[in-house]
Amino acid sequence: MDIEALIQDPSIAKDITVNVNGADLLNFANKLVKSNSQELKASMEQGNKPNKLLTRKEVAEIFGVNQSTLWRWQKRGILIPIKIGGKVRYRKSDIENELINNK
Repeated sequence: MDIEALIQDPSIAKDITVNVNGADLLNFANKLVKSNSQELKASMEQGNKPNKLLTRKEVAEIFGVNQSTLWRWQKRGILIPIKIGGKVRYRKSDIENELINNK
């Protein structure tokens, strides 16, 4: 069976055991990387930024809370910021996920 057939119709892979040689695995990995890079390129050409970073103030305004609440959420693992050069930033995608999941 060709690996392409499995990619096209994953339902046929339900009860199949597949032995893959190194060349097939390398070919599959290369196709996967090429596909993902094409998607990223298309996204960038459309002007989509991968993940905008927001300040504490911006996030506090979005949730309607003060910055100490954001600190407590961080300690509880609710909303984890990232630190860049000593500055605290929040990923916009994390904020959107939190808004969607807690409606």
